[in-house]
Amino acid sequence: MLNIFLIKSKKNDELLDNKQTSLLNEISLNKDVSSKKTRIGDTRHYLPATKEWLNSIYTYNVNYMKSLAITDNVVNKIIKSYFFLRLVYMKNIFKGMSKRQRLLSVNRIFVSKAEMKHTNNKVIITLYTYNKEKNYFVRKLISLRNMLIFRNNFLNLINLKRKSILRNIHKVSFLIYNILKKKDLLKNYESNKQVFDDLIKRNELVKGEKHDKLFEKFNDNIQWKTFENQFFSSPLAYAKEKKETTGSPIIINVLQNYVKELYIYYLRKSLAVMSRKEMLYLYYNQMLSLNNYKFNKSFISNKGLGLVSLISKIYNKKVEFNIVNLKSSHLNSDIYSDSISTKLNDRKKRVLRVLKKALSLVRLMPNNLLHKNISNSIYNEDNIEKIGLSYIKNKAINGVRLEASGRLTRRLTASRSISKLKYIGNLRNISSYDNKISSVMLRGHMKSNIQYTNINSKTPNGAYGLKVWVSSY
Repeated sequence: MLNIFLIKSKKNDELLDNKQTSLLNEISLNKDVSSKKTRIGDTRHYLPATKEWLNSIYTYNVNYMKSLAITDNVVNKIIKSYFFLRLVYMKNIFKGMSKRQRLLSVNRIFVSKAEMKHTNNKVIITLYTYNKEKNYFVRKLISLRNMLIFRNNFLNLINLKRKSILRNIHKVSFLIYNILKKKDLLKNYESNKQVFDDLIKRNELVKGEKHDKLFEKFNDNIQWKTFENQFFSSPLAYAKEKKETTGSPIIINVLQNYVKELYIYYLRKSLAVMSRKEMLYLYYNQMLSLNNYKFNKSFISNKGLGLVSLISKIYNKKVEFNIVNLKSSHLNSDIYSDSISTKLNDRKKRVLRVLKKALSLVRLMPNNLLHKNISNSIYNEDNIEKIGLSYIKNKAINGVRLEASGRLTRRLTASRSISKLKYIGNLRNISSYDNKISSVMLRGHMKSNIQYTNINSKTPNGAYGLKVWVSSY
């Protein structure tokens, strides 16, 4: 054994002697050793700790960190319930939404998981929100405002519709007249008054549209034209004409009163529609103001009732919020997965259709801009701005992948679980690929350019899981 160590030591000494002799030869030949510089490439981009672990904390008290995972879950639930607040619906005007309808509605404020940075006396919470509720109320208010501004045009449309319905009323009354004539009820009207009133009440405003087949028989009939002139012309015109039946003048008055009542009823109904539109405008305006108040600093930091005071009691520290409003839901994987899961919770929705629709909303960065080399000219002002923006990482989306698996069938049976996969773009780290640098890994197994979310939810058929990958550049 000693001989083996001696042989190895001799070899190492020989290698050192050879290196020293080579260096001496270079110096003797007047070669600068300092001219050989090591090649230094572009530096790798490291994300902050809050992006990696959703928490950044340094504390001397070990017991403080034990309950941190539970408190973070409680805080996330409080934040989501705060942004899910809604006003109580007005009684006798609006029907309140059921709990299931509210949970399946996408018109709300989506919130990501809180990114927290702890210091000795303060907690800085960063939230990413997507305000779909605000966009919905703004669209509703614009449509109602246009309707209320151009109110005269709306009433003209109602008048046209009312005329067409009155035409149907005339036809219905003509049918009643023919039925009475066939049953010989016109002669003895006073004794058969109840039968006549019942026939009129059965043919209401909406039911006139269901008698089209019967109306076709009388449209080209001479009887119809004479009947229309007789019953709905001026009272002087039909008073001069002789009537064969004894009860016909009374029936004419009843039919005319019936038409007048329906005319007034429809006019009141149209005005009621306009008043309801005005109430809706006020209601949506209130909902929009509540939506804006949720992001107001004075509303959040209200003593005793605000969100800051509730969370500060949990952490026993001061709380500071940084809220980032996103223009689209796919910019954050937590928000994107939450919006897709609300759609999948509805059993009537198809899985592939929901995933395709979700991917159609994603806007990827064009391929010609991904690998574009910006010139180093600093004399052009536009170029300076582009060079400055090029150093900002994770500013554009270059790929999204969705995977849903579980009891996602529409039938109410104990069928097998299904798995569906859809993607657009790719999940490659383009910055490391272009610069030929090894990519930074988060937690030892996740790429730094990818946001990954894995959530579980359930439907009436059973549970399912949803995985979302969002790659940025």
